[in-house]
Amino acid sequence: MVKLREVDEEKLSRLKGETGLPEAILRFLLLRGIEDKEEIRVFLFPTRRDFYPSALLPDIGPAIERIKKAIRDKERILIWGHEDVDGITATVLLESVLKDLRAEVFHFIPKKHEFKYGIYPPKVFSTEEWEGVRLLIAVDCGTTNHSEVKELKSKGIETIIIDHHEAVKDLPEAVAVINPKINKSLYPFRELAGVGVVFKFSSALIEEFLGAKIEEWTEAKPCALPLAYLGTISDRVPLIQENRIIAREGARDLKKKQVIPAWQMMSNLEEINGMLSLLSAIEGQTACDFFLTKSEEVAREIFDRMVERQEGLKKEMEEAFLLAESVKSIFPGLVVVKSLFLPLRSLSYIANRFKERYSLPVIVMGKKENDLWVAECRGTKEIDLLDLLQESAPLFLDWGGHKKACGFSIKEENLEEFMKRAREYAEREFLPKIKEMTSNQEEVIFVDGILTLSEIPKEVFLLPPFGEGNPPPLFFSPDTEVKEEWRQDLFREEASRIIPGKRYDLLWTVEEKGIKIKSFLPREE
Repeated sequence: MVKLREVDEEKLSRLKGETGLPEAILRFLLLRGIEDKEEIRVFLFPTRRDFYPSALLPDIGPAIERIKKAIRDKERILIWGHEDVDGITATVLLESVLKDLRAEVFHFIPKKHEFKYGIYPPKVFSTEEWEGVRLLIAVDCGTTNHSEVKELKSKGIETIIIDHHEAVKDLPEAVAVINPKINKSLYPFRELAGVGVVFKFSSALIEEFLGAKIEEWTEAKPCALPLAYLGTISDRVPLIQENRIIAREGARDLKKKQVIPAWQMMSNLEEINGMLSLLSAIEGQTACDFFLTKSEEVAREIFDRMVERQEGLKKEMEEAFLLAESVKSIFPGLVVVKSLFLPLRSLSYIANRFKERYSLPVIVMGKKENDLWVAECRGTKEIDLLDLLQESAPLFLDWGGHKKACGFSIKEENLEEFMKRAREYAEREFLPKIKEMTSNQEEVIFVDGILTLSEIPKEVFLLPPFGEGNPPPLFFSPDTEVKEEWRQDLFREEASRIIPGKRYDLLWTVEEKGIKIKSFLPREE
């Protein structure tokens, strides 16, 4: 049985009168919380003028003033990044912008699990060539680094934090904490990726120093939005509001002629997932060098190395996944994987795949060294993993992240107690929610709208990009006579099962490249 998803019929009627848009399109928008004419315009026809004012970000004034001082006094600035694509692109974008402003700046991205998560002061103090650094800017990390910021300050190094992770307690004593998720933030959109926050901060810097608005700056610097686009997609943030603008405009700018060698090579890849897969195959420090170098020879050497390592990484990840399958434990409301032999860089990959396979929250743990273990955690809809970690916080060396993607490190002596607490918490808090979400499910297919396949409104093709917060639609076309020319274009591998001229009930969706039939059922003669 096919049923329309329910929407507020009064709002639907009002919007039909105000916009003239087809009912199926308006249903799609209402189901995603888009309820007025202006919101609809921004969703379907976003422009660079639709970004919120960057000045609304918390602590942006003190951060700009401190950077002004650093540039004026020729202080060395260290950007401390995070080794994922979001952290890499955030680091590259900020360094590139600061160099445009004539700052003396360089970057460092620690290897994943090399140190504790976030800033690690002993590395700053012990690296001889970093002597003279008086300002450290942490990107895509830092919100939970209280003692680390204090330690840096005691040695005369000030800190600016540009981040998007959840703040689980009071903020560090930094010059500025620019994070739309902190309590004092008045910023209208809290779901930016790390690179999204850096992008907005960079636009504020450019406006302060050069007087250029965001649309002028991004036209003059064609790599800015593509960097924000890559990091935003990789971090799986909701593709709504500003993230949607970044994705739409970034994809558009990626197709423009780029002068940086790395972008010339990356733009030849047809799919963004291909770009993300390549970047995941190499260390973060090298990936930054790839984007920042002006040497075509250096960029080509790194690019070829990424391609070569990508194949080896695929094999390693699949072997790690099979190992994880053999040692997993499924508890009420929680899947746990713990193994001495899992490569640490496979933990995120395994956690994501297990979440999809079992539709349960997942904790994947691997041993780093001696008595130290590290973990990646992934949550499902309506499940807040940070609450679980908060309850066991005294057992961890460090922890943090998002509600549905987080991690921690822990000494072996505390593992058994943590596992006990995690199992109890999951059974008490997660299991009832999971049961509620899966109970009383009827054999019903819910659709976003009913449309005639032969007269698809042009607005359907304005609905991508899709992702969290904007899932692909499911439309229903009942009693549809299938034309011969549709077979290969729409039915693809199922084309041989379709009889032209016969009538079918069709379920279909929209992809970046067009329409895709999801299922079809012949009508009874």
